[in-house]
Amino acid sequence: MGRQDIDSAVRQLVDRVEQYRLAVSAFLGCSASESRVLDLIRERGPLGVGQVSRAVGVRHSVVTGIADRLVARGLLERRPDATDRRRSILALPEERVAALDTPYQLFGEAMVDLDDERAQEVIDALRVVGEMLDRGSDALVRKGRRRTLG
Repeated sequence: MGRQDIDSAVRQLVDRVEQYRLAVSAFLGCSASESRVLDLIRERGPLGVGQVSRAVGVRHSVVTGIADRLVARGLLERRPDATDRRRSILALPEERVAALDTPYQLFGEAMVDLDDERAQEVIDALRVVGEMLDRGSDALVRKGRRRTLG
């Protein structure tokens, strides 16, 4: 087993994660970008538009458009920032949290057969893969910057 096998397995995992994101998006009735913003706020709690923009890697104006659509559908709410009245905070409405958790609960049910030891092995392996993806992403960003700068 070599690097090619690992590369192939990671590519397959990325494809499956993208398919899962599309399935979650369809379940929630929103786009993949909207689903990603909802998931980020679900995971980290209320965030400012700039924080979401940096975390997702898109322009501030793109996040504002996504937030506008999600607020209009009642999937997200804007709250005033307690320390800066020019800013607003994006948060999940309390009455929507359970509905937004449903796809992840269904995913959790698929793992019900894992014992604690096996679950820890999966967690450890996913952390390693996550670190590999982070390094790969960072390398792509650096290479892309060089390409666009010269």
